[in-house]
Amino acid sequence: MADDNRPTLPSMANLTPTSKPAPRPRRLSLFGPPVAVVEAFAKEMAIINQAPLLALKAVIDRGLELDEPIDFQPAAPAAPACTPPVTIAPSTRSPTLPPMPHIALPIDVPGIRGPLAFRPDAAKHLLGLAETILRQPASLEPGERETIAAWTSYLNGCAFCMKSHAAAARAWLGAERSTALDHLLATEDASGFTPKMQALLALSRALQGCVLGVTPEHVERARAAGAGDQDIHDTVLITAAFCMYNRYVEGLGTRQAADHEYEPTGRRLRDQGYVANP
Repeated sequence: MADDNRPTLPSMANLTPTSKPAPRPRRLSLFGPPVAVVEAFAKEMAIINQAPLLALKAVIDRGLELDEPIDFQPAAPAAPACTPPVTIAPSTRSPTLPPMPHIALPIDVPGIRGPLAFRPDAAKHLLGLAETILRQPASLEPGERETIAAWTSYLNGCAFCMKSHAAAARAWLGAERSTALDHLLATEDASGFTPKMQALLALSRALQGCVLGVTPEHVERARAAGAGDQDIHDTVLITAAFCMYNRYVEGLGTRQAADHEYEPTGRRLRDQGYVANP
């Protein structure tokens, strides 16, 4: 016997949906797992390889099927920008140089000679490099190469190296041709040099100021002025080497020589070289 008190169920035909059905989860393919599952898995796998994760994300973001080809190119890292070079004039640094080296050196001599005596095994290679890049046959004259060394040392604020290599340059160039060098180190004006040397000195300054400082424009200017590949190569190498030498001298707090000592040193470097006479 039917219970007349039972609630009456509405007819399915009379039901009106009050809300839209929940959307079906996006899938990468018809039978594949939902996107959310794939994303979670991809994050777990990111530590193994970043590139597949980026590619998978590109697929998901664009709503593609896994078997559809995509043109995915990871962004190249941005190159760090160079700050404008700052010249540290040696004349402003000399009063602040420490009276004693930062470490105990075996001999009390100015400049690089003390550190070289501390590590004679390294000295052999450092002096050999100087001999090669400054005195061995090359497309640039020894006086021109010594000029680049003195210019780099000036820009780095290393008075000992600047004065030593300026003296060596003068010994090679002679009194008349040395006028442009003296003017350069006094005013930073290279107009007394040939157009080729002006371009190479500008290239040297760009590299001294920033490891990324040399641009195609610097090289094009040097080539237009008559510089060849070896001229450009040696300018870069001398500049890079003297950034190291200057930091070696100043980083250990070595003392400067007396002013009257530099010119004889320059003549000795011209006549005897670096291997026997640092």
